[in-house]
Order: sequence, then C-alpha cells, then structure tokens
Amino acid sequence: MRLEFWVTIRFSEIIRRGFTPIELIIVIVVLSILSVTVALRFIDISADARTAILTLTKAQLGNTLRLAHANF
Repeated sequence: MRLEFWVTIRFSEIIRRGFTPIELIIVIVVLSILSVTVALRFIDISADARTAILTLTKAQLGNTLRLAHANF
C-alpha cells in the first residue's frame, strides 16, 4: 500500500513539473533514429545503389574495350 501511495505522489509530481530538457532531447533523438530507420526501409536505396554500380561498370567496360581496340 505504501508503494502505491509513493507511485501516485511521484506520478502527480511529474505531471505538475513537466519534462526536463534532457528528457525531451532524449525523446527527440530516439524518435529521429526511429524515423530515419523506417524511412530507409521505405526508400529502396539498395536498388538505386545496384543500378548506379551497374551503370558505372558498363561505362568502365566500354572504356576498357575502346582502349583495347585503339591499341590493336
């Protein structure tokens, strides 16, 4: 029974007092990390990276073939 009374008093003190700036900063940082993680799941960056790598590889292969053709 004493624990319930203590929890009730502490909870009412928190409601009256509000949040400290440190608590707000921690919540903002956690929410930012979660939002970036979720956004990266929805944005398919891996497909874009794969397309860019294939495009660059194709260009490099074309340059190599042109150099080989020019030497022979």
